[in-house]
Parts: sequence; C-alpha cells; structure tokens
Amino acid sequence: MQEKELYKTAFPWYDKLFVMWTRTYNNQRLFIQFQPVDISGVLTLESELFPDACRTPESLLPAGMKGFSRLYTLRAAGRVIGYILGFVTAEDLDLFRIGIKKSHQGKGYGKILLYFFIVQVQYSDKLEHIFLEVSTHNRAALTLYKHAGFEPMGMRRDYYSPGDDALILRLALNKTLPHIVKEHNTWKVVIHG
Repeated sequence: MQEKELYKTAFPWYDKLFVMWTRTYNNQRLFIQFQPVDISGVLTLESELFPDACRTPESLLPAGMKGFSRLYTLRAAGRVIGYILGFVTAEDLDLFRIGIKKSHQGKGYGKILLYFFIVQVQYSDKLEHIFLEVSTHNRAALTLYKHAGFEPMGMRRDYYSPGDDALILRLALNKTLPHIVKEHNTWKVVIHG
C-alpha cells in the first residue's frame, strides 16, 4: 500500500487539513505534525529503538483502527526525531508507543512530545483517561510518566519477557494539569488547508 493511501486509511481527514505546531527548543526549530508526511521516518526510528519488532506501515497503523489512531511526529532539522502513537477506545486512549531518536534521548524531547500529546487528547478528543504499559526496568520512562501525573493501576507479570514486568499506568484527564498546559502554550499552530 502506498504511503498516501495508508494515510487516507488511517486518517480520513488527510487531504482536508494539515496542522502543524512549532516552537524553538535547545536552539532548534521543532515541529509537531498530526498526520505524518514521513511514515518511513517513523519506521526508521521504530527499527532503531525496537530492533526486534517487525514494523511495516500496516502494522504501525492497522486499517481496522481507521479514525481511531493518534500519531504525532516530532521533527527537527527536517528529520523525524520522535513520535507518539495512541489509539482511542471509547472514552479513553491507549498510548501504544512513544519513541525519541537515541541521539536526542535524555534532553527533554520525550517530555515535550508527551505533554503536547496529553493536552491534544484532553482538549481536542475530550477523552477521560490515557492508559499505557511500561517496563518496570525503564526508569527514565517511569520518571517521565510520574511527572506527567500518571498513576499505577496494576501489573502484568513477565509481560515483556521473563522477569520484565509491565506496570499499567493511567492518567485522568478530568483534572487540571497546569504544568502540562503551560508547556503546551509555548507552541504556535500553523494550519494549511
């Protein structure tokens, strides 16, 4: 399936509206896009971060999830340096993946992308919760999610591999998240139609 056709399947509004947000961070101009114009950049990042996962455009954005996926890409210097993907399920969202290029990790880009995503889901989609699973060994991610307001809901033993459990986290979107909204307000919106 060609990339443009995949976008039209995953994002029914693909040809109608192009939304992008921009800001400066670490002396770089950053862009976040709602519909990716470079799915190959996302797949390249997927293979860098998760080498054991077999990824194709169809596996990343299944046709059955048409209209329910929320994929944002973070770009700097014309390249995808991060992405975040979630799927709407009734009044909630399951955060499937957040990935930041290894050379950009530990520099705040994951926080920027996550906080942006939370506000978009809270105000644009009017959802109640975001759920996710994270390895109990992934200290950096656990810290990021805790600072964003996620709370533990349960555990899946040996979810990733024997001895590597998944912590189930939930963020209630009905509460005020001032530190996240403040971060979001540093972005400027650019709309093309």
